[in-house]
Amino acid sequence: MPPPPTRTAGGEASPWCGFAYGLVAGNSSYGTSGTELSGTFGLARALAPSTSIGVSIGVAGLRNGLGYGGRFDAPGATFGTYFAHRPETGFQFLAMAVASLYPDLTLTRGYLNGTTLAGSQGATHASSAGAMARIGWALAIPGAKATVTPFVQLSYVNARVGGFVESGGPFPASISAFNAAATTLRVGSQLRGVLTERITVFGGLAWASNLRTDAPLVQGSLLAADCSGAAPLTAFCGLSGLGPRLSRSWVEGNAGLRYELAPGSAAMISANAASQNTLTYGLQVGYSRAF
Repeated sequence: MPPPPTRTAGGEASPWCGFAYGLVAGNSSYGTSGTELSGTFGLARALAPSTSIGVSIGVAGLRNGLGYGGRFDAPGATFGTYFAHRPETGFQFLAMAVASLYPDLTLTRGYLNGTTLAGSQGATHASSAGAMARIGWALAIPGAKATVTPFVQLSYVNARVGGFVESGGPFPASISAFNAAATTLRVGSQLRGVLTERITVFGGLAWASNLRTDAPLVQGSLLAADCSGAAPLTAFCGLSGLGPRLSRSWVEGNAGLRYELAPGSAAMISANAASQNTLTYGLQVGYSRAF
C-alpha cells in the first residue's frame, strides 16, 4: 500500500489519499501452473509527513493446477490495513495485516484409475490471514538522487480449507478440513532513485528463509468404503497425506517505476519474481490521488 501524497492538484497540503491497484500473478512447477487476478481499492491518511495509516478492500480470483490433471478455482475477497513510517532517510517501519475469504472454492482431485486419469469434484470454503513487520534504515547515496534501504522483515500466514464431500469419478472421497501455516524471515535491500521531476524508479532483492512450516495434513475416506457402515472397508478409511512444504530458502526480486501525473496523483507499475518450490511472478499497476 502506498503512502499518501501530501499535496493535492491545487498545491495545498492534504492528509487523505485514495489508491487502487491491480495484480496479475502466476506460478509454474512440476507440470502444473496457476494464475491470480486481483483488484484492490483503499484509503490512506497521513499522520505526519513521513507516517501514514491505511485500509483496503479487494476482490481476487485464484486458479491453480494440481497433480494428475486436477485443479482448484477460488474467487474471493481481501481486507487489509497498514501502518508506515518511511522518511527519505533514517529509520523506517512498516506493519501490515491481511485477511482473505474464499466462500466458493471448487476443485477437482485427479488420480489414476488403472492406467488412465480420472477425477472427482468437490466444493468448500477457505480463508487465510497474515501479518508482517519490516524495519529498515534508508541511506542517501552520495552524488546521486537515490537511497538504499537495507531491511529485515518477518511475516506469518495461516490458511484453512473446510471439509467437503466429492462427487463424480470412480473413487469420490470425503475430505476433512485442514490448515497450513508458515513463518518467513526476509533480509534484503531496496533501492530508490529519482530520474526526473516526475519519474522515480525502485527495485529490491531479498533472501527469504522459511523459519517454520506447518504443512497441511489432509485426511479422507473413500465413499465406497462405507466407513460409517456395519462392514466398512477399513483399508480405505482415514487415509492421510502430508501436503508440500515451502522451500527452506529462496530469492525474491522486484523492480518498478512511479510516474507523477500531476501534483498529488501518480501511476505505478512494478514486476516481481521469486524462486520458491515454484517459480512465481507478478505484474502490478496502480494509481493514487490526494484529495
